[in-house]
Amino acid sequence: MRIGIIGAGHIGATLAKLFVDAGHEATVSNSRGPEMLAGLVEGLGGGVRAMTAAEAERFGDVVVVSVPLGRYCELPSDAVFPAAALGLPKGARASPISRRERKPRRLANSRPRE
Repeated sequence: MRIGIIGAGHIGATLAKLFVDAGHEATVSNSRGPEMLAGLVEGLGGGVRAMTAAEAERFGDVVVVSVPLGRYCELPSDAVFPAAALGLPKGARASPISRRERKPRRLANSRPRE
């Protein structure tokens, strides 16, 4: 299976390694571009490639999004959150969501980062 992973932090890198060890092809991507992932890809071994987020989405039979919650607004919404993510049939299009509506809200009992 071909798996595109958007996010190359601890979770994304660990998943890439596990998927490759299980015999799948995997890609990793980050916000800084594939060239910044050369060391990670080399460390993970064969079967892992670095791509942009949009390329990883097109590559994968399955796409894993592993980014901090506050950064999800930066993802290419049509590519990463198609209708399937909302449980709609393949080929259906999700209605567009404005950037303002997509902005995460702080929970009432949470504190801002320092």
